[in-house]
Amino acid sequence: MADRNELTLAITGNSYIEHPISQYRDEGFLKYIDLLRDADATIANLECAIVEGGEWPAYAGGMGWALSYLGAPPFMVDELKFLGITALAAANNHSADFGEQGILSTIKHLRQAGLPFAGIGASLTEAAEPCYFSTAHGRVALISLAD
Repeated sequence: MADRNELTLAITGNSYIEHPISQYRDEGFLKYIDLLRDADATIANLECAIVEGGEWPAYAGGMGWALSYLGAPPFMVDELKFLGITALAAANNHSADFGEQGILSTIKHLRQAGLPFAGIGASLTEAAEPCYFSTAHGRVALISLAD
């Protein structure tokens, strides 16, 4: 990117990675990755819980035939970092698919990777807090909430 004096922010949509993508070499995909990585900050919506194999939802939701539980394997965090994601909005309709254990598992894996997130927590107070991270052009606060 050209020399600039302003914060460049990239915002992606929902992220749910079930299979490794870091080995893909498609030219268009790699250009997209460059775009994400060239931004000062790249934020994605974490549209799932990060769960260990064998965990299952703590409850059955009320959507009947359309019910879905989005639980991604822990390597998803590494894939997000490969993409250039620098922070995650984690509050959404799938963050609690695996109950409290799924939320705590997600928090554990994101913290281990040093990936800032907002919108979930071990308490309501923690879940309501923004996350902060620094860039070459200033400090960023991310607030994430869902109804």
